[in-house]
Amino acid sequence: ASNGGNAGSLGTDTRSATLPAGQCNTQAYVDAVNAAALCGYTDWRLPRYRELLGLVHAGTQNPSIDVVRFPNTVASYFWSASSYVPNPANAWLVNFSYGSAGADNKTNAYAVRLVRGGQ
Repeated sequence: ASNGGNAGSLGTDTRSATLPAGQCNTQAYVDAVNAAALCGYTDWRLPRYRELLGLVHAGTQNPSIDVVRFPNTVASYFWSASSYVPNPANAWLVNFSYGSAGADNKTNAYAVRLVRGGQ
């Protein structure tokens, strides 16, 4: 219902079997973070495209984000939870190198930033 009919790849174990079922993918990561109750919370999730895009700081580059509020953010692409409607095999992502956005195949490996709270 929320992935455009294409959940992406199940992934492979690239984290020394630390994720559920040895799978390295966004859902396994979210499940592991929630099972560990990171910072005392169990409602972490991948942000929707507009939520993630809202973190871009247009006046900066490499990374294009407020580094005081989000220290150690890498200048890289980050996945959103939003499928790309014209091609559900793709999902929206935000490039925190320059603040741009686009879509790419869900089987590709990019960074993730989890959020919590209402969408």
